[in-house]
Amino acid sequence: MAHHHDHGEISKKNLVIAMILNFVITIGEIIGGILSGSLSLISDALHNFSDGISIIVSYIAIKISKKENNEKMTFGYKRAEILAALFNSVVLVVISLYLFKEAYIKFFKPEPIDGALMIVVATIGLAANKKPPD
Repeated sequence: MAHHHDHGEISKKNLVIAMILNFVITIGEIIGGILSGSLSLISDALHNFSDGISIIVSYIAIKISKKENNEKMTFGYKRAEILAALFNSVVLVVISLYLFKEAYIKFFKPEPIDGALMIVVATIGLAANKKPPD
């Protein structure tokens, strides 16, 4: 049996919902990570933050790239998507470097982690990240 998936344009409403959800998860996991002392929660929070930023930057780049070419931009604005990808990559590299630094510090100066709080916050974050069925 064949089925059809709509691969059309994603609605603004869905993008806004995804962005807001990513930032809410980010805030909750940063607070939970700081209170519990869990670098893994902070790491996931920064991952969700980068997802939210990527959504915004990608949406703007797609809108810009659809602009028609003109006398000044004879090839159009297609490179906006490439620049957005570069920006998103740089954000991920910066986050990775920060996490490596924090992990290095925690490796040599370990601190106790509130496991119960970490598990509660991580479970909520996991549930919020769950993709709804098609």
